[in-house]
Amino acid sequence: ANDVTAAGAGFNADTNIVKFLFANGEVRSLEQMPKVDVANCILDEALKILNASSDINVKVKDNTIVIE
Repeated sequence: ANDVTAAGAGFNADTNIVKFLFANGEVRSLEQMPKVDVANCILDEALKILNASSDINVKVKDNTIVIE
């Protein structure tokens, strides 16, 4: 989730401020950061969740998604 009205966030900014909202009720806030860094954080969290819930291992190596 993100507040697009916050300074440094939204469509007209190179940065964003987001919160991860997890199914168990956990809320994790990220500091303002470049949007590419936000994207990397989202991918990292998705990989953690996927790896924790399956028998396959997914990782990023040299900007490539590797499924083992």
